[in-house]
Parts: sequence; C-alpha cells; structure tokens
Amino acid sequence: MKTVVIVPELVDPQYFRGFKQIRVPLEEAYAANVLYLGENRILMSEGYPKLRN
Repeated sequence: MKTVVIVPELVDPQYFRGFKQIRVPLEEAYAANVLYLGENRILMSEGYPKLRN
C-alpha cells in the first residue's frame, strides 16, 4: 500500500482514499514536506517531535 503524509486541515483526506495516511497536526504542517529515500526511509526536517514519534 502506498503512503502519503498529509495535513487534514489543508487537504481533504478523502482525496487519498486507498492510501495509508500519516496525518500531521496543523502546528507541524511543514513536517509534511518529506523526501522518500527508498524502502522504509524518509528525509525530514528536525524539530517536529509529534510527527517523528
């Protein structure tokens, strides 16, 4: 299953039905900007403890 990182307050989650959704809180919206590096690896900015956990 493909995965998408979204901020539900900024984009309608229904648009991504069928995807595994990682939902980011609005106060950490910038953390949704991630780069896929391959199997089980992403690159993300530091400083977003809610998403990291």
